[in-house]
Amino acid sequence: GNDKIYDEIFSTLAKRNKNNVIIVGKSGVGKTATVRNLANRIVNGNVPKSFKDKILLEIDFNTLFSGTAMRGTLEARIKSIISDARSKGNYIFFIDSISSVLSSNFNESDLKAFIESVMKERNIMLICTCSEKGYTKEISDYPEWDRYFEKINLEEPNNDDCIEILKYHASK
Repeated sequence: GNDKIYDEIFSTLAKRNKNNVIIVGKSGVGKTATVRNLANRIVNGNVPKSFKDKILLEIDFNTLFSGTAMRGTLEARIKSIISDARSKGNYIFFIDSISSVLSSNFNESDLKAFIESVMKERNIMLICTCSEKGYTKEISDYPEWDRYFEKINLEEPNNDDCIEILKYHASK
């Protein structure tokens, strides 16, 4: 029910520069569901040819940061993830509710460093979701991220679209 959004996401991810997506919308509008459906489309091969071999991975910051009290442990993990992604060249990373991650108990400079490292890699794509309020409060504080992120607004579906979405899911 959102083919236009998927076309916009694939168009952005296919760019050489600014090929990272941040999906912004009101809470409950379906930002995370859109990305999860994108993963299903990749698995089912219902994507443009250049995305058929991509692997969409959600980054779990609780796991990434756990046990990193010793200096250098987090940096080693980050370098390992980026090195693996760079060598394979087929990863799309997903960070759900990036504004919540940035406002969490994690070390903000480490988070920023990791996210910026991923964004600067042309072979690695990044998709993030964020509420409108979170975008204004957390993301707009990093104007340098505007060079790397393409903002895609996800609007609440109208009644006809809701019916189509429900019919689609009922048929599955």
